[in-house]
Amino acid sequence: MKSFTQHTGLVMPLDRANVDTDAII
Repeated sequence: MKSFTQHTGLVMPLDRANVDTDAII
């Protein structure tokens, strides 16, 4: 899960990635 957040953070802002992962969960 952390790896996914980190990977998404590279593509989008950390805040955006955090929200995306939270929504997916």
